[in-house]
Amino acid sequence: MEIKAIQQLHSTKRVFDFLERFEELRLYSTGFEVVDYSGDLYNVRGSSGDPRPGSSDSWKDLLGDEAGLADAECYVTNVPAPGTSTHPQFRAGGHMTPNSDGNVPVGDDCYLMPLCSWHNHPSRVDRFEHEETRMLKLIGYMQEEPFATFAIRLPSTSPFALLYFDEADAQWKHRNISKAQSLDLDLRVFGRKKKAIQCKNRVLFERASESQLLQSIKATILPAAA
Repeated sequence: MEIKAIQQLHSTKRVFDFLERFEELRLYSTGFEVVDYSGDLYNVRGSSGDPRPGSSDSWKDLLGDEAGLADAECYVTNVPAPGTSTHPQFRAGGHMTPNSDGNVPVGDDCYLMPLCSWHNHPSRVDRFEHEETRMLKLIGYMQEEPFATFAIRLPSTSPFALLYFDEADAQWKHRNISKAQSLDLDLRVFGRKKKAIQCKNRVLFERASESQLLQSIKATILPAAA
């Protein structure tokens, strides 16, 4: 089986998992708050799938926008970087944890702090000390949830939400839609460029008007197996 087909199968299985626990699922992935934390930290292993909260374009921008750290430098003080590295430049918002093995269970908390590219690399498994303490605490770390299912659960004034597999891009996506759009999903036109999107495999949700959150599944067309 080619790599693209394997990735599609895996992403569809994660959508099935989301639907199975839909009624009990609560929106807790990933929130944040500004904190001062002085303890030693380690790079989080496998954090690339963590959905980014808010409207910032990157984790680095999130630290700048929300914690006022746009002009910060890499926090690490105890692990020397090669002279040719990017240290002490602030190049990335690094996912950090006090757990020495670098693992963060789904739903637990971790931290986000300024790092250079060298210290943010996955191969850096060192214990990091830091004198600067201002950072973001990320609440509800949830690496394994697809961005589409995370984003679709955010509040919206649109009465319906569509989770669909975009055949052209071969990935699951989401749209907040009107009642009129919800009645004609066999071939819908979304976006300013009027691009036709085939929605053969899809799940239509209705929102509760008072909370603006997903309330119920209205219609489902999915593959027989995932």
